[in-house]
Amino acid sequence: MFKELVDLLFYPIFSFFWSILIKIPYKFLSLLWDLIKVIEKNEIINFLFFSIKKSNSDFNNFELPLFLKVFLILNIFVFITIFLVTILNCVFKSRNIFNKNNIFTIFKKTLPSAILIFIFPLILFTMLIFISKIFEILSLAWDKDPNIAKVTFNNLRHIGIDKNYWNSLSSDNNFNPLNYNAYKSLKVSTIEIMFFPSIVGFSLFVIFSKSLINVMNKIFQLFILFLVSPFVFSTILLNQNSKFLIWKQMFVSKLLSIFIFVFAFKIFSFYVDITTEWILNIEELTAFQKNFFNFFTVVGGSYGIVKISVLITKFFGEEIKMKNNFYESSNLFKNVQFFSNKKKIWKESSKIKSNNLKNNEKNVLGIMNEKIKNKKLIPFEIYENSFYSNVNTLFTKQQINNHDQIYNEMFIRINNVTT
Repeated sequence: MFKELVDLLFYPIFSFFWSILIKIPYKFLSLLWDLIKVIEKNEIINFLFFSIKKSNSDFNNFELPLFLKVFLILNIFVFITIFLVTILNCVFKSRNIFNKNNIFTIFKKTLPSAILIFIFPLILFTMLIFISKIFEILSLAWDKDPNIAKVTFNNLRHIGIDKNYWNSLSSDNNFNPLNYNAYKSLKVSTIEIMFFPSIVGFSLFVIFSKSLINVMNKIFQLFILFLVSPFVFSTILLNQNSKFLIWKQMFVSKLLSIFIFVFAFKIFSFYVDITTEWILNIEELTAFQKNFFNFFTVVGGSYGIVKISVLITKFFGEEIKMKNNFYESSNLFKNVQFFSNKKKIWKESSKIKSNNLKNNEKNVLGIMNEKIKNKKLIPFEIYENSFYSNVNTLFTKQQINNHDQIYNEMFIRINNVTT
């Protein structure tokens, strides 16, 4: 009677700690696994970029999404604008605009922008399908698609619990606590049952949570870059490809970093499935030793695979830290006009150029003042690049030869002096 009363009182506490330490981490891992499957099939990217749902992926009944139609219409308007700007540019440069050579030049200049504006969505869509097929072949090659949450949880079973009952807890990705009848019939402490599943689940939760946030952040950045792509392609001939090269590097690096993480996570899932099965089949090990080795295998493998994906992502110049990623997204969203507003870029570049000239002038004046204090001679090269060379018309390049020097204090020309 007393034992039943104690079990009745402590079962809610057990259920609470089970939910905090086991259910939440493994539900997160299960959610991460589902998200990885969605990303590898490009469902989330196709929906964001082209508004293509999973039900609309059948090419026999395929309809062009509304978002893609609007995007293509926007591309047409952008292309017309580019064409008119190019014509006006030729009008100002040449009086005979209707010359055949001038017309051919206009079409030749607008051709790269036109091709990229209309072909880029198709190229991107085809590339995403190709990547999804690679992941599909990879999954078929292993003859199974293991859920990392289920595999890890099932392999950390305590020997005092029935295997079928333990596996049933993760059958629907619920990871619910033991029911009251199973809790009453336990012959070992709940700490022994929860120890390895909780520390493994919580460790994986900490390791993969940052990676998941970074991946979703990069998908958002990729979406912003896709939206501004028509404006980027429209400026190919207006700013010597500078915006296009920046956009291309950002888009390719972010797309690759997303699929690098997905590929690394797939490798980790296969690694866990193989190694844990191998450890469980070692008969010389006790149940505690098997769980102990499973803990180091899973946690060490997850940490290593994340570090490898980070190393490869850094190779493409992508930010890894969560704080820097959020700053990058904020700056990208604020500076979308960088890819479409050419006037502001010219203002910024002229401002930077004027600041550089001012800084150079300050440096030259500083050197001249220092030479004056020390009563030394100023080399002609310093004087020639200074402000005084523009004001003092007596000293020109025709009047001063390479052997001339200027006395600092009075700026008197001294001829035929050798040093």
